[in-house]
Parts: sequence; structure tokens; C-alpha cells
Amino acid sequence: MTIRIVSRWNHDTILYESEAPDVKAALVEAVAKRVVRLSGAYLGGADLGGADLRGAYLGGADLGGADLRGADLRGTCLRGAGLGNCRILQIAGSRDWIVAVQTPDSLEIAIGCQCLSLADWRERGESIADDNDYTPEQIEEYRAHLDYVEAWSRMAPIPEAEPAPQAEGVAK
Repeated sequence: MTIRIVSRWNHDTILYESEAPDVKAALVEAVAKRVVRLSGAYLGGADLGGADLRGAYLGGADLGGADLRGADLRGTCLRGAGLGNCRILQIAGSRDWIVAVQTPDSLEIAIGCQCLSLADWRERGESIADDNDYTPEQIEEYRAHLDYVEAWSRMAPIPEAEPAPQAEGVAK
């Protein structure tokens, strides 16, 4: 199937085209090939759960209604991206990136390759850090980062959003 990732401002402008089974596979392929023209991509409503999007440039992209659960967004540029009812916080820790994704009903936090809820990080984080040879200083640093993520998550409520409409002729 031909998948076209199109501009959010002009659905006629094709930013990337692939013979992939779905939008997620096409986007992962584009990121792996370091396609730099993904700024302003229309990805509204796409299933991007679990996608490896590390280092992607998605500035100005429309991600409203996209499923980003479990997506690896470390180092991804989302400046100006339309996130619908989702907020994303990235923190460059001394060892691993921290990526927090907040929706109206969840807060998932990825540190390195582990993605857990805040409660699970509080309960199991030190054990995970020990298993991964974090120093005591790094454990304290990441505990402080989790405190900040918790404070950030309470700063403003996230409104419920209508699912983003799919662009005509663009497969999910």
C-alpha cells in the first residue's frame, strides 16, 4: 500500500511516500532514513504507539488525536507541533532522556528504555536504576526529575479533544 505523509497546511504537498503497511511504518522508515522534510507533517489520528521516533524533526507537525503511547520520542523536535489533548515534556538527564507524555487519563514516563507510570517509577525506580548501574548521584538526579515531572503534570488541565479528522486519501 502506498502511504503518503502530507503537509498539515496543504494536504496536496507530499513530504514522504512509502510502500509501507501503515502510517507508523512509513514514519519510522522516514525517521530511519533521516528525512528532514517532516516539518508540518499531517499525522492526526495516526497509530504511532511504540514507534521509534528518536531524533525525528516533527516541528509544526499535526499530531492531534495520534496515539503516541510507548513511542520513543527521545530527542524528537516537537516545537510548534499540534498535540491535541496531549502534552510532552523532554528532559536531558545526565545519563538518559526522560520523556513524559500526558493525556487527560494518563501520564507515562520513559527513562532510557523503560516506560512506566509515575507511581510505578516511585515504587520500582530505584531497583531499576540499581539493575542498570546508576550511581547514587544519578538516582538522586532522576528522583528530582520525577518530582519536576509530577509538578509539571499538575500545572494545567488537559482538555478533552475531538479526534483529528483523517486527511482524504491518507491511510491510517
